[in-house]
Amino acid sequence: MKDIQNHPPIMFQGQVVSDKPEMKLLGVSFSRKLEWKTHLKNITRTAGQRTSMLRRLGPVFDKAGPVTIYKTYIRSKMEYAPLSWMGASTVHLSALDKIQRRACRLIGLGPEEQLRHNLSSLSHRRNVAAASCLYRMQCIKCHTLLKSLVPPVRQPAARLTRQSLLLNRYSLQSPVPQGMTASRTLRSFDRAFLPAAVKIWNSLPSSVISDITTQGMQSFKCRVNKYLK
Repeated sequence: MKDIQNHPPIMFQGQVVSDKPEMKLLGVSFSRKLEWKTHLKNITRTAGQRTSMLRRLGPVFDKAGPVTIYKTYIRSKMEYAPLSWMGASTVHLSALDKIQRRACRLIGLGPEEQLRHNLSSLSHRRNVAAASCLYRMQCIKCHTLLKSLVPPVRQPAARLTRQSLLLNRYSLQSPVPQGMTASRTLRSFDRAFLPAAVKIWNSLPSSVISDITTQGMQSFKCRVNKYLK
């Protein structure tokens, strides 16, 4: 990767911050183009290695034991800071889904048993987490910079249409990309946390969102989890 030319040096506490193609911050690997390829490859490798242990646990435990180990030791690895990289390409995200499917095979769980053990798809869990985070951003006194990311509420339509009738009373304006023209870049923007979370949020009926209050966060998460299944 060629170095970026003609940019001023980045300073921190009097020291020049060197320009690198990737950096790791709080356990998440950020690339210069926010492609998340390296980060998800690292997750996939570690989670895949841990999944192998499930084969040896079968003769020792009933199914509940390996499921608990999978959730706490393997799935948690694949769900660390997911909102930061949920806009990654489908190719890299599907690698995580393969690990969960492999884990279910090793444990011996069919589709119905997976539901009983609360093993929803990873994409479903990321969507629930995104909607829940957007809920919290609207009802908690968070940092002003984070609060400013919440789009304004949609104004009532001048005339009623089928689409406007489907929108909940808390529906938000969709974020608009700035200075993006390439279709590939626009698709990446649409998959990122805020645009994706707003799209999920606007698809929810008013009965699922209910009233946005601090006391209602947990019940909202339960409702949206049930609705999106």
